[in-house]
Amino acid sequence: MPTIFERWLEEDKQKPAYVAEGLILELGEQIVIRMAELGINRAGLARRMGTSPAYITKILRGANVSLLTLAKIAIALECEPEALLGCIKRPVAVQPATLFAVADQLRPLCREVWPAQSPRAAAFGLSVGERESEASRGALAA
Repeated sequence: MPTIFERWLEEDKQKPAYVAEGLILELGEQIVIRMAELGINRAGLARRMGTSPAYITKILRGANVSLLTLAKIAIALECEPEALLGCIKRPVAVQPATLFAVADQLRPLCREVWPAQSPRAAAFGLSVGERESEASRGALAA
């Protein structure tokens, strides 16, 4: 028998706000992955979109974006808009070291958005200290 929390979670999954939050999180993740694949940072994406790095930061923090902005992001990242929303699953062609380099750029932003022990903060299954010790041993070299 499901717990009360499990029942609430199942009910929440049917609410538009829950679905929208999932899309916002997926968009941010896919933007970061695609930026890493292309080897660009927030400033590079901003240049490609004709906007400011601050606006890119706002998007990555979870701001609602219009369909026009989603199209601009997709064009700038040379991908389909559906891929940015997780509708198209594709293999990620990024070395772990490249993702960690992008993560290092975004770490200050992530500290503001996600608590240190959250599932998002541990997305790679390693804490920051473990990742750094692995990298220092050369285990994650590209």
